[in-house]
Amino acid sequence: MARNRLVYLAALAGVTAFHIYYTLWFSWFLLIFTLSLPLFSLLISLPALLTARLKLEAPAGVPRGQDAFASLKLTASYPGVLIRFRPAPGTRPRRIILAPGSPVRLPIQTRHCTIAALTLKKIRLMDLLGLFSFPMKKIPSAVTEIRPVPAPPRHLPDVTRLKSPPLRPKAGGGCSESHEHRDYRPGDAMRDIHWKLSVKTDSLLVREPQEEVRTQAVLALRLEGPGDDADSSLDQLRFLSPWLLEQGIPHRVLCFCGPGDVISLDVADEDSVERAISALLRRLPELSPWEGPFTPEAGPGGWLYTITPENLEVKP
Repeated sequence: MARNRLVYLAALAGVTAFHIYYTLWFSWFLLIFTLSLPLFSLLISLPALLTARLKLEAPAGVPRGQDAFASLKLTASYPGVLIRFRPAPGTRPRRIILAPGSPVRLPIQTRHCTIAALTLKKIRLMDLLGLFSFPMKKIPSAVTEIRPVPAPPRHLPDVTRLKSPPLRPKAGGGCSESHEHRDYRPGDAMRDIHWKLSVKTDSLLVREPQEEVRTQAVLALRLEGPGDDADSSLDQLRFLSPWLLEQGIPHRVLCFCGPGDVISLDVADEDSVERAISALLRRLPELSPWEGPFTPEAGPGGWLYTITPENLEVKP
């Protein structure tokens, strides 16, 4: 705006000098016209200044590294309006002319996994000549999830134990698809005796119902704020969670965000994978590097898979 004012003042000085040395009607007309330009610009811009409404929209989520843009739209009863704003604190102000129905695209940084919030600071509406500016009410930020890109780890985990869980006697007996045979013990119900097999072996054998020993599968990772390490860990998580589900293995995600700060998320289907990733992304911007042990546990008999940016470690 200062540059526009300087240009106008220089033009006014030139026209004034011209009028001093050339006193005919044309120089007078040119001087009056130049003096009235600011008022004329303000008057014809007034309808747009009074009715202008801005709306900032952005995609809900985009893969990390992919080009993404927010859209700044104008609603006004005038063909266009000049707007000045700062895309973010500390950045240089931008000046654009917006017309209704012709949105302007603003780039979104997608280098790292995070929550990208695009906020327009110090929005001001300007007349067509850019000589006057008026503050505009702040508009809501546009938030985009910069999501991880699925990347397999160096070595896929061995999930044999999870796909073929061991069996154990079913507490209280009852119906079951799996049975094992054992010798009769006093107190066993007569209905559980396998008579045909007992006749063949010449000893009383009992059918004992068996049930699967459910193993809790856990994926664990550590986050310390946006960066290459977080990108690597989240990329592996985005690959491993759907991969485990394809094997028919629901699991739990343990994310260590700081000493004593652990997020536990259960994953049973693809929707819960997306919800888990979103929950971690929303915590990511507020995290910072922290010191302390990273010792995830899966519980007795559990299966633990530890994700790190450099390698993977499987613990039975």
